[in-house]
Amino acid sequence: MQISCETQIYCSASKKPGVFGSTVFNQLFATYNMNCIYLPREFFYVSEILPSMKAFNVLGFGVSAPFKQQIIPLLDQLDSSAGGGSINTVVLKDGKSKGYSTDGFGFFESIKNHQFGGIVIYGNGGVVRSITHICDLNQVGYQVYSRGSQPLEKLPESFMLVNATPSEFPDDPNFSWLLRKSETYYDLKVQPKLSATQLSYLDSGRKCFWGWEMSTFQLIRQFEIYFGKRLDPSEVFSIVEKEYLDRDFKKGTRRPN
Repeated sequence: MQISCETQIYCSASKKPGVFGSTVFNQLFATYNMNCIYLPREFFYVSEILPSMKAFNVLGFGVSAPFKQQIIPLLDQLDSSAGGGSINTVVLKDGKSKGYSTDGFGFFESIKNHQFGGIVIYGNGGVVRSITHICDLNQVGYQVYSRGSQPLEKLPESFMLVNATPSEFPDDPNFSWLLRKSETYYDLKVQPKLSATQLSYLDSGRKCFWGWEMSTFQLIRQFEIYFGKRLDPSEVFSIVEKEYLDRDFKKGTRRPN
C-alpha cells in the first residue's frame, strides 16, 4: 500500500513485533478500501512509545507484553475494560491517550459457546489480569497458578488449562501434571503452526483452543474501537485462515474446535 499524507496510521508496540496484527488489519483495510496502514514497531522502553506514536500522527496502536501494565501510568484515560489493570489498545485523539483492553473480550468470546467444569490459568502476566477480570464479570470460575505457587489442592472435576506464558511447555512439573489432568487445553500464544504440545493433545482426543482465536476476537474489538464498525467474525476468521495459518491447521483432522 502506498502511504500518502492522508493515510491513517495504526501500529503495534512490542519488544518482538509479530505479523498477526499487521497481516489481518492490512487485509481488512484492503477489503474495505480504507486509506489506512498497520505497522509493527519495535520498542525497548515503555517511555519511548507515546512520544514516537504522537510524532508520527499514529491514531491507535496495540500493546503487548511487557508494556501492557507499564504504559498505564503514562496514559490520560482508561476505559472500563481496563479494570483488570492491563491494557492492550491505545487510541490517540486530540492529543490525549486512552487505554482499552480487548484481551478479556477476546478470551471470553472464544470460549463462551463451549462447556467445561472450570478454568485453571497458568501464568501471571498482564493478560491473566484481563482474563480474570472478564471471568469475574461473567461469573466464570477460575484458579490461577504460576511457577512457585503452592500446588492446587482441589481442582474442578473437568477443567480447561490455559497456558498464559510465553513458553510452549513451561519447565515446571506442576504444569505437566495439570496438562495431564485437564480436559481442554488453551495455549494463548499466537502462532500459525501447531505446537508439539497441541499435536499431542489433539492425538489424545482432547480439545484444544488456539491463541490466534483469542487474538482474532481481540482484533475485531480493536477495529470497532478504532473505527466504530462491527465486523462479521466469519469474514475476519476467513482472512486469518487464508493469510496467516499454516496448512496443518487447514487439514480436516487438525482444524480448531
